[in-house]
Amino acid sequence: MEIKYKFINGEETSISVYGEFEKIILELDRDLKNNNRKETRRHESLNLLDSDKQSIATNTDVYSQTLKNLDKDKLYAAIAKLSPNEQDFIKKVFLQNRPVTYTEYAKSIGVKVDTLYQKMWRIKKKLIYLLNQTSEM
Repeated sequence: MEIKYKFINGEETSISVYGEFEKIILELDRDLKNNNRKETRRHESLNLLDSDKQSIATNTDVYSQTLKNLDKDKLYAAIAKLSPNEQDFIKKVFLQNRPVTYTEYAKSIGVKVDTLYQKMWRIKKKLIYLLNQTSEM
């Protein structure tokens, strides 16, 4: 195998290698080519991220956003531990795109509005208890 070297000053030199050296040179060339391909892919994906303005807002506090998402996850896990009736109440009054009012929900299940306020107070106590249990783990 013949290896050609081209220097900055324009000078060219070639050497011949055989046997074990040839295998080593071919392996080094293959590794260099693969490494360059990986780096090119990484840079291309980073460039795509830069061009996608919706991906990451530059003024976003990532730490605060992560904590907020963790808190949401804990809250949803705690809501999942409530009874089906309590979950239904929470979803319809607080989590839907168009939440219903206490009055509308009270009419739909045939109870007084005051009963719902008491129910909400009990649910809040349960959620606080459940959230405290998950934070202690």
